[in-house]
Amino acid sequence: MMKLSWRLFSSCMVLALAAASMADVIQVPDSTGHTDAYNVSSDLETSISGVYYVVAEVTYSNLEGAPAVYNMVEVMNGGSISGSFGQAWAATTWCIYAGGKTVSSIPLQDGVPTLCVYKMDGTSGTSSLWINPNLYDTEPATADVSRGISSSEANAIRFRGGNAGNPVVMDVRNIEIYYNGESPFGKVGVMNAIPAKGAIDVDRDIDLSWEAPVTVTPEDYQLYFRADDPNFADTATNIVDGASVAPVDPTTSYDVGVLDYGATYYWKVDIVAGGVTYEGDVLSFTTVPQSVVIEQDPAGSTVAAGADATFTVSALNATGYQWYKSDDPVADTSTDTALTGQTSATLTLTNVQQEDEGWYFAYVDGIDATATGTALLMTERLVARYEFENNLNDTNGSFETWPGTVYDPNVADAIGTGMTYDGQNAIQGSYALSFDNLNGAGLVQIAGSEDKFNFYPQGMTVCAWVKTDFTDEYTAIVGKNAASTPEFWFLRKTFTGSMMRADGTFVFGPEITDGQWHFVVGQYDPQAGQVKIYTDGVLSAASDSVPTGNNTSMLTIGGEMEDASDGVLDLGYNGLMDDVQIWSKVLTPEEIAQQYYDVTGEQICLYEYASEYDFNGDCKVDMADFAAFAQGWLSTGLYPGL
Repeated sequence: MMKLSWRLFSSCMVLALAAASMADVIQVPDSTGHTDAYNVSSDLETSISGVYYVVAEVTYSNLEGAPAVYNMVEVMNGGSISGSFGQAWAATTWCIYAGGKTVSSIPLQDGVPTLCVYKMDGTSGTSSLWINPNLYDTEPATADVSRGISSSEANAIRFRGGNAGNPVVMDVRNIEIYYNGESPFGKVGVMNAIPAKGAIDVDRDIDLSWEAPVTVTPEDYQLYFRADDPNFADTATNIVDGASVAPVDPTTSYDVGVLDYGATYYWKVDIVAGGVTYEGDVLSFTTVPQSVVIEQDPAGSTVAAGADATFTVSALNATGYQWYKSDDPVADTSTDTALTGQTSATLTLTNVQQEDEGWYFAYVDGIDATATGTALLMTERLVARYEFENNLNDTNGSFETWPGTVYDPNVADAIGTGMTYDGQNAIQGSYALSFDNLNGAGLVQIAGSEDKFNFYPQGMTVCAWVKTDFTDEYTAIVGKNAASTPEFWFLRKTFTGSMMRADGTFVFGPEITDGQWHFVVGQYDPQAGQVKIYTDGVLSAASDSVPTGNNTSMLTIGGEMEDASDGVLDLGYNGLMDDVQIWSKVLTPEEIAQQYYDVTGEQICLYEYASEYDFNGDCKVDMADFAAFAQGWLSTGLYPGL
């Protein structure tokens, strides 16, 4: 920006002040069309540090069905990443990455431009991200997601994604960096404008409305409203041209009449205050099309047997509804079962039992009638259990079972070769399953499970007893995972410990490779929003997660199908395994501790208690602790002594 000379200062004070306010705002060129593996940098031509803000409009396209990829906006200092935001590895929500990933609860939206404000605070050592904040208000006290940083120094912005084959397209526009005390918040403009910028499927009979700015007191508003003209220059589409609108407290509104179907409208509100006119931002919205629009699909549900389950759909321009039940996650009205009498926007099933499990969806009538997405209904129960009692049967005790079969690309029947039933070292029952994948024992696969066991976003627990001393590499215990599918869950042995993962979030347990039996339990708990792992009845770790489900690979035990198309095995387990269980519920800490106690007879120190008085460490305070306390009575370590 060209600086004003001192000779012009006296006559151009207002302009000079305006120029100064922008002197510490860096405008970074738009960077668009990024896909596959990319790494593009934009030099800031200066170095900044301390507290500053990166403001950008970010749009992701082709998100649906994408494999585990990343697409990030990175704040760079030389070759080092000071902080970054966007779609971190395998994430479905907005994230911060700075030496590790922290996810928000705000989902990424396909094709929707999103205003991001990323604050780097080198003073407090934190980075913060706001998604679609109101820049006309003061800075929110709490960000949508925050994470610590080691440095805020920066001299470039980098746009980076991958890996090869990444189908997501990232567009980043209107990039500005506010530094040296400048902030994007607190702009002069109206608040809470409705319809909001970029709103879609807006009712045709909506009134424009807004609230007063927080930084000035308006004397008058000037409203501009056009169809299909963001520059407000085409008089042929002129609807409102600078109309004076008197401020009303708390909300000012304006009736623009009944609008057209599926049309895009632009509007802005200029503010007159103190003799100065502050030009408003141009907002746009699109009215509802005449055809059916699904606003909200029904959501999956897991309920206790005997409870009720409710599914609801929200749709525009609907003239009727018909609910269906499907045996798979694909809605097909020609083959799925229509539910008699279920013709409203809400479906309620009473006294739900296992036979009611399946996928439910509604067919919505109207112009361009369409079906909603499917929602999975499950009951809380033991879905599969493999005790390996000289067989691979599923002993869950219900009418639906999932028997295992051995898969080894090199051996017709691997039982009796590298995979055997061990009748000498079982932890429960008479047998355990022994894997020797150093000699290619293969894995256990559950045929027909491609569309099953995807209930984990609604709550799940997976348990296994393992005994191994193999530390050379990671090995699979049980899960649904393949390189070609982005959503997955699995329980693994790491080099020495254990790991539970649900989509992009994983947690680790302590050492289990000492050649002894260990009870490893992985969970996704939707109430807590966390992936958890237990070891020998005790919670080892938990981490926030928002998994999505719908993995189409087979359930496997003792290995994984890295690429189901060519049958290549990966992560083959070595050691003994027993009593693998998969539950469609979150087992309580007491239920997990009870399972461990039932097998080992060892009690678990589960609850908080007055541990500061437990001198002998047996998880209870009694006379034995008093005796230990009395034994040390009046002892001293002081010098000189008493």
